[in-house]
Amino acid sequence: IKARQIEPTDDVLSDIVNASVDGQHPMNLEECLSVISQLLVAGNETTTSTFAEGMHLLATHPEQVQLVQEDPSLIPNMVEEMLRLSTPTAQMWRICKADTEVHGVRIPAGAAMMIKFASANRDASQFPDPERFDVTRKNLKTQIAFGQGVHHCLGAPLARQELITGFQVVLQRLTHFRLPEGAGPLEFLPSTLLHPPKPFTVLFDPRTESNGSKQPSPAL
Repeated sequence: IKARQIEPTDDVLSDIVNASVDGQHPMNLEECLSVISQLLVAGNETTTSTFAEGMHLLATHPEQVQLVQEDPSLIPNMVEEMLRLSTPTAQMWRICKADTEVHGVRIPAGAAMMIKFASANRDASQFPDPERFDVTRKNLKTQIAFGQGVHHCLGAPLARQELITGFQVVLQRLTHFRLPEGAGPLEFLPSTLLHPPKPFTVLFDPRTESNGSKQPSPAL
C-alpha cells in the first residue's frame, strides 16, 4: 500500500490507496485495508459459494439438468436462479435515512438495520413457489443477490460471466450429477453476512457423444 502511494501504477490497488473523498486527503492505512479486504472477499468467496451451491442444486434436480443440457441457452437464466436461491451475501448492514414504518414497525432515521437479501429472494409474491429450483423462471432479473441501487455490486457482470462460463463447461462435459448415498441436507458455515456452504461431495459421469466417445474431463 505504501509503495503504491509513493509510486502509483495503473492498477486498481493504486486507484484505491490514492483515492480521496470530497477532495480530502487519501484514505489512511486502516481504511485502505478495509476496502481492499472487501474487494478480495466480494470477488472470491461469494462466487465460489454460488458455484458450490449451484452444483448441489444440479445434483438434487436431475430434471433441471436435463432441461439445460438439451437447451444450453437456458444456462444464463439458470445462473440467475442459482443466485436467487443461494444469495451468497445473505444480508448486509444499512442505515435508515428517514423515519420509516414497515409492516407496522417504526424505524427511526439513523437506525442500523440488517437487510435480508435472502428473504427478499424468496418472497412468494415476487417468485411463486420460491423454494423450487426452476431454470425457466421468467422474472429472475428482479432477484437482488447483488444488492440494489448505489450499493449494487460492482463485480456483478464479472461474477455472472464466471458462473455462466463455469457451468457451460461442467454441463457440456459432465452429467448424472448426484449426491453420495446417505448424504444429508446441505449445511452452511456460520457467518454474519455471507452464506458459504460446508464442503460436500458430488458424483457425476462424463457425457458421451452420439458416437459413444466420452467428452474430455473438464479442466476445473
